[in-house]
Parts: sequence; C-alpha cells; structure tokens
Amino acid sequence: MAGILTFNANLDAYNTVIADCGSLAVSIEMGGTYNFYHCTISNFSAYYPGFYEGGYKPFRPYPSVVYTNYRNWFDYDNDYRIVEVTITDDLEMNFINSIINGNKNSEVYFDSSATAGFNYRFDHCLLKLSEDSLYYFDTTKLISVVLNDSVHFINDNITLGEYDFRLDSNSAAIDAGSSESLQGIPQLELDIMGNPRTADSNPDLGAYERIE
Repeated sequence: MAGILTFNANLDAYNTVIADCGSLAVSIEMGGTYNFYHCTISNFSAYYPGFYEGGYKPFRPYPSVVYTNYRNWFDYDNDYRIVEVTITDDLEMNFINSIINGNKNSEVYFDSSATAGFNYRFDHCLLKLSEDSLYYFDTTKLISVVLNDSVHFINDNITLGEYDFRLDSNSAAIDAGSSESLQGIPQLELDIMGNPRTADSNPDLGAYERIE
C-alpha cells in the first residue's frame, strides 16, 4: 500500500503525483540515490484499523515519506538460529520544488545508521512537520522551505468528487519554487499538464503550475 517502495535504488521522479496511498507515499530503505523534482505528495487516506478509547477507527500509522540508509530483517546463522541482519548503504536524497502534505502532524520521518553515508535535502518545498519532529532535522538541509502552510489544492478529498491536485488561487505553493532548479533539466520546463513553469514568475511547487 505504499506509493513508492524502494531498497537501495536509483530514482529520478519528475512532475509526479503520489496521493492517498493508505500507508506510506514514499518509503526509502537501505540507501540509494533519489531526486524528486516538482512532486506532489498528498496523503489524507486512513485505511488501517486502529484502536482508540471506545472502539476502533481507521488511521494511518506511518508518515507519508520515510527514508533510511539501512534495512533490518531476519536470517539464519550457521546453527540455523534466527538472527537479525542489518544491511547499510549510502543515502543521497533530494526533494526539490515539491509538496509533502497529509493529515498527520508530521509527514516526514527518517532514521540512519552511522556505518553508511546519510545525506538529504529539501530545497524550496512545502512540508508538513510538527515542531517536535523539526527538532531532529538538520536545518541546513531545509532550504527555503514553507512549513505547515496551506497547500489549498482544488480538491484533495475524494468524497467531494474527482481528485484535482492543481493549486487553488490562495495556495502557499504558488511562485514558491526555485527557477535555478529547472536549469539544464528539460523534463522540468513543462508541468504535468504541459504548461510552462516560468510564464509568470517563479515556478509553483508540486507537479502543477497554476495557470490563471
């Protein structure tokens, strides 16, 4: 039920929408190299049954984006006993001109092992992060980010009709991107609908460029 699930992969994503996955939108384990350009992640689904006082209700236990430079699993040793194995590898991950939003207080989580490299960057992104979780981030890796402001998609609620992840006129993502990030990357000259990104001012965050 993850939108993207990877183990030590190389991935470049352009103008990509990952929405309402039920669990993780992006799960990165055991390192690898990842670049997410102008991606829209909106995760408001709640498919997992969860206990609360008085009964059960659906909830989503995981943030939208989780990344690590290791993976743990169980194997057998020479005496056929079950042992825990940890595999690590370097991580290089970049989110650029992107949106990560959802109905949890924090939609980004990470963990790392000191035995492998661990490098990440959120550059000109709109992020949903609680004040408590923000404490664990290296703030030098958060470059010109918009924190916890309103995305205002046209419609991110399936109960109101067909999804529409274009930006509404009062979205904090409008003109909040970096034009420099587009240079030398032909896949970014146009948005997911084929609209030019620099026809007005700075590019909008996410997969859609708002056209007035």
